[in-house]
Amino acid sequence: MANYYSLFSVILDKIPQKAATWLINKISDYEEKEEITICNMQMLVKNKIFTGVWLWSDETFDMEALSECIQEMLIKFNINKAVSIEWAETCSRPRAASFGGGWVVVAQKEIVWGSTYSAAREAVEALTTGNMKL
Repeated sequence: MANYYSLFSVILDKIPQKAATWLINKISDYEEKEEITICNMQMLVKNKIFTGVWLWSDETFDMEALSECIQEMLIKFNINKAVSIEWAETCSRPRAASFGGGWVVVAQKEIVWGSTYSAAREAVEALTTGNMKL
């Protein structure tokens, strides 16, 4: 039997501790209400100084919900930055079409998505038609 995993890990630094605390509470409340797991979370502190919040998955995650929570935090605390997250989709056995991944960039006004599949397909098309833009 094969096991499928969706994995990511990102540290949100350069955000106020108040915003990080709010984000962790928002995600926790969402998870409890919807009875799902969005991701794992941990506040990062070094020498008693807040340095960021670590978000990650061990097996699966809900990137759409996470992206919406991050966007809401950016708006609420007027944080003018974009957050990028990449993820991998893997399988415990070498099976065709069982590996890939994606990315998301979250900003106050927009969330943009992409996948390794679509990027590879675009590159194949560009290379076979001679329309490769570097």
